[in-house]
Amino acid sequence: MVYQAIAVIIVAVIVVKWILLLLPLLIYISAKLYTSSIRSIRETTRVESLTKSPLLSFFGETFNGTSTIRTFKRSTDFIKKNNQ
Repeated sequence: MVYQAIAVIIVAVIVVKWILLLLPLLIYISAKLYTSSIRSIRETTRVESLTKSPLLSFFGETFNGTSTIRTFKRSTDFIKKNNQ
């Protein structure tokens, strides 16, 4: 994607010469937006992984314990808990 961005910038400069004057400002604004958004993205990813963690661990335990659930004939209890 970096090479594509560079190619677009080069073509834009060749076609419209005055874009070269705006290029430093556009690069500065892009860098600021990137640095401010990367913090938010990291925090969102962290919160999302924390919220999904109980559900994923429940499914993992269930898949590992399927034979035990069937052996003790507790599948109806499991289905009720899963629906809950």
